Amino acid sequence: MCGETAAVRETSQLVRIEKHRVSGGIAALTFAAEEEEVGRGSRPLVFVVHGLLSRKERHIELCLALAEAGYLACTLDARHHGERATPEATTFLGGGLGTEFLMTFAEVVLGTVADLGTLADYFGRDRYGLVGHSMGGYIALKTAVTDPRAAVIVSISGNPDWAAVPDGVTLPPVALEMARAESPLSYPDRFWPRPLLLLHGDADLMVPIHGHRALFSALQPRYTKDLTRLSLVEYPGGGHEFIPDMAERAVAWMRRFLLP
Repeated sequence: MCGETAAVRETSQLVRIEKHRVSGGIAALTFAAEEEEVGRGSRPLVFVVHGLLSRKERHIELCLALAEAGYLACTLDARHHGERATPEATTFLGGGLGTEFLMTFAEVVLGTVADLGTLADYFGRDRYGLVGHSMGGYIALKTAVTDPRAAVIVSISGNPDWAAVPDGVTLPPVALEMARAESPLSYPDRFWPRPLLLLHGDADLMVPIHGHRALFSALQPRYTKDLTRLSLVEYPGGGHEFIPDMAERAVAWMRRFLLP
């Protein structure tokens, strides 16, 4: 495999890794433990979505951990990333926080949300879990408010407040209104009773924690029937990096709420 990967730990089970090319050019990998007593079709599906300018191979260790826990883990290249990258989009996404970046970023996020729905159809699932880091967290939160099949969500270092424009960036009023209309934070009533775990370093300078905090505050009154289904974990002094504890908490959250 190519792409950004870390050293992969040894697993306690054999894990089958398969590559898929789905309608629309979606490139994905699946991970499933090979256990005779568990048919692949019965495994709960969990998507794992990478961050900006990364690719599907980024979170192989998390996918292996999910497979060992009994899930069919699926990681895909987001729009304009990995095998789907285009020179123009890569230039815009790596060129700083200008208008071209924001418009391309929005295309990536919204397009990948649609791709998750296509993949859920491809695997024949009417419910699935979703873990996203950074840009993947944006995608996870948007999917939560648009696809009822997204049953359990983990957003790591994501942001539901799309109307919070970065300092130094000016958007036309029409674009700002569109960002507010698409923002997951604008739809707090669409989350309950979906189990939602938010993980974030409180010193993250790339994606500040305030969006997760705002969503958590907005959702608390809506989760009073069962507050165990909503959690915000802050890492004191933590930045934007993806750390092992985040992976462990994501797997534990799925094991708690996404059952066969």
